[in-house]
Amino acid sequence: MKLLTSTAWSLLLMAIILTLPGCATTTSAPEATPSIAMDDFAVDPRAGFSGTGTRAAIRGYEAAMRELAAGRSEQAERRLETVAQQDAGYLPASVALAAIALGEDDLDRAESRIESVLDEQPDYMAARIVWAEIAGARDDVEQAFTTYRELSSMEEFPASLNDRLRHFQQSWFERLFDQASRETSPERSIEVLRQALSVMPEARAARQMLVDKLIAAQKFDDARRQVEPLIDRTRPNAPEVEAALAEIDFGKGRYQEAIERLEPLARADPARYGERLELVKQRWSESNMPPRYHRAVASPALTRAELAVLLYWKLPFVRFAQNLSSPPIAIDISEVEGREEFVRALAMRFFDVDPITRAASPYRTVSTDGFLRLTGRLLTLRGVPECAASVPNEGDAASAQRMLRACGISLSALREPSVSGATASSILEAIARVSSAG
Repeated sequence: MKLLTSTAWSLLLMAIILTLPGCATTTSAPEATPSIAMDDFAVDPRAGFSGTGTRAAIRGYEAAMRELAAGRSEQAERRLETVAQQDAGYLPASVALAAIALGEDDLDRAESRIESVLDEQPDYMAARIVWAEIAGARDDVEQAFTTYRELSSMEEFPASLNDRLRHFQQSWFERLFDQASRETSPERSIEVLRQALSVMPEARAARQMLVDKLIAAQKFDDARRQVEPLIDRTRPNAPEVEAALAEIDFGKGRYQEAIERLEPLARADPARYGERLELVKQRWSESNMPPRYHRAVASPALTRAELAVLLYWKLPFVRFAQNLSSPPIAIDISEVEGREEFVRALAMRFFDVDPITRAASPYRTVSTDGFLRLTGRLLTLRGVPECAASVPNEGDAASAQRMLRACGISLSALREPSVSGATASSILEAIARVSSAG
């Protein structure tokens, strides 16, 4: 905060004079006693003083104000010091001295003065205003804003200081918003954003960020409450608001509602919303899948039969394949769950049958290498995709890895000897996308 020099102390604002309700003194204060003015605020040191003063103290205080008005700040300060020493109960003199010290950037002296005043009268408005400005000068914008906000709820708070309230409100909000943007902990970021919105509830960017972080944390009910102030019932929602509402619907399992919200967004901005729309549609389709599908997806270690179920439901070119050869005879699949999907996988020669025992082993756990070899076959079943054209296909797990990676398919989740249903689902979905792209 830039403060006035001692020469400029003669600039005193007549328009911010505050009356002193309930102030009992032995004489009346002049009607035109001015405030102490600085670049950013002005304060009548008597504002909110509820005590009394001797006739001599009041005369000395008024004389000091006249000295200050005439530009004689040193003489004014000496008179105020005398008043404060002779009548310690007349606190406006100490408030004026604190304001003068603040104007001279002597923050320690200003703080010492104002603390002693507030010890005597904690609700003294002028003293609290100076206290808030000292906090602001020390860059404690939280304290400055908190104090001004408390004061602004009082009837006698001068309207001329609303700009100071807004200044500290904006400063404190911006610091919190910046902190929330830089936080690496989602929970901490959410906490700071809530604090920022308690300072400035109308801040749309902060509220939208909070909604997005709550959605990412799967706190959908809370996100729905927080997004409400962003909804304008008289006009269409902003795209980011509509997308948030779609994500909340999606998270709550309301797939059709989410699709209805995302479809217009995807038409207007397919690059941003198209892929998300397809994912929601896929999840909606999956929600209607048979129980064996969901058990396969949740499996920690896929069996052959479970993988066959995923192959059938995840890959359209497997599900709709025609003119298949007859599957080999297997003696151990009559009671297997997902028998139809497993028979199709046998017919497409994804799994072998022991030529001697005729066992297809549907409950055998699929190894990571075996899964990789199968994905290499799946990737090239309809022809080698362009993304893998430069990679030699030797039919083993290593070449399958190279082809999949060349097509941008992540294999980072394949770290165990067996394959989970969730990992297999993700990779099969990626293969389906590459296949559909030609």
